Amino acid sequence: MSKLGLYIGETSFESGDENYFINIKFDSLNKFYELNNEIADIVVIDKCLQKLDEFNFLFENIYRILKPGGTFIAVVPDFSLYEKCLWPSRFNPAHRHSFSSQMGRKVIPRETHWHTEEDLMPKLKALGFQSMESFIDDNGYDYDKPLMTDQTKEGASCYLFFKVSK
Repeated sequence: MSKLGLYIGETSFESGDENYFINIKFDSLNKFYELNNEIADIVVIDKCLQKLDEFNFLFENIYRILKPGGTFIAVVPDFSLYEKCLWPSRFNPAHRHSFSSQMGRKVIPRETHWHTEEDLMPKLKALGFQSMESFIDDNGYDYDKPLMTDQTKEGASCYLFFKVSK
């Protein structure tokens, strides 16, 4: 049985196996919503959630198209590393949401701020998703640089990954 992965991002994902990942551009989400039920083993959303007005419909459809045991992975800018704990975003005005695995809404009291475990996981569990894992990718990030340095332009990673299973 062959596996099928879906990649949603602003660019295409090159997996080395053209038969494994279907690339869907973020600005073409309607193609994603038209897919059949339970067809994907994995769905990856790469640096797009922060730009949506609301993501319930997207999460519902991710759950719908994932096979039982399938995995959903999201990559978002980390609030402390990329956004520098400042809002609105100084580096990308298209960001409507911020994400953190460290600071919840008790610290950042804003409806558009999401702590992975406290805010996102209950939303995802309500749809039927299971346990969540999250980690920060700070590869090449220099914590000693001035606060307002956008280190992603220098190739540093400032991302939060979270993964849930169906």
